[in-house]
Amino acid sequence: MPNGHAAHHPSLQHHFDTLEQQKSSATFGMWVFLVTEVMFFGGMFLAYVLYRTWYPDAWVAASHHLDVTLGAFNTAVLMGEKVAPGATVPVPLTAPPSVPLPPSTAPAATLTAPVAADWSPFTSSVPPSTVVGPS
Repeated sequence: MPNGHAAHHPSLQHHFDTLEQQKSSATFGMWVFLVTEVMFFGGMFLAYVLYRTWYPDAWVAASHHLDVTLGAFNTAVLMGEKVAPGATVPVPLTAPPSVPLPPSTAPAATLTAPVAADWSPFTSSVPPSTVVGPS
C-alpha cells in the first residue's frame, strides 16, 4: 500500500489499516463512552442522593411549585422526539430521506415555553436560601 489507494476489504473504513484495528478501535470507543456515562450519571445520582438527604425540607417546598400537567406534556414531547427521527429514516438506508429531518427536531422548540412556564414560579417565588438550604 505505497500510495494508500490499494484495494481493501469492503467493510474496512478508509482510516483503518486492518479489520482487527477497526474492531479494536470500535470496542475501545464503546468502553470509553460507557465509562464516561457511568462517571457522569454516577455523579448526578450521587448529588441527587446527597442533596435529597441533606435538605429534605427544600425538596418538599420545591415540589409544591411544580406543575404535573406541564411535566406530563414535557414527557410526552420528549418521548415523541425520540420516535420522530426513526420515523424519518427510509427503509432502504441508501435512499434519500422521505421526510426531511428538521421536523423531527421541532419538539425541542415545543419544549421551550412549557419548561419556562414550569420553572418560572419556582425560580421567582422560592428564595434561594430555601432551595439550597441554610446558609
